[in-house]
Amino acid sequence: MPNERARPRPVVQDPRHPTSARSPRTAPAVLVVTGASGAGKSTLVRGLAALELPGVGCHEFDSIGIPTETEIAERFGGGEAFQAWALEEWLRRFVRNDDQVQVAVLAAQVREGHDPASLR
Repeated sequence: MPNERARPRPVVQDPRHPTSARSPRTAPAVLVVTGASGAGKSTLVRGLAALELPGVGCHEFDSIGIPTETEIAERFGGGEAFQAWALEEWLRRFVRNDDQVQVAVLAAQVREGHDPASLR
């Protein structure tokens, strides 16, 4: 009988499925698409998502839910505190990387009068 010693099989990783074996988890590279309202950020990111590129996850900043102005004032004490919370929530999600992607694309609106270059 020939040597039938089992060879280890390579692990096939499909980043689109969270059940894929991938250890240890690493945070993805993050690409943020910014611009004014109506500039086409969401359209661009939805189109990218439709391509179903392996290893790429697409998100919209507002998808975590935007409370009313009253709720923002009551729960967070103001808009800047809410924005800080929302940013921290996205960072937590990216670090967890539940989708196990290599690149996370996030569409986020820039408030009028703010220069995205100033965020560097």
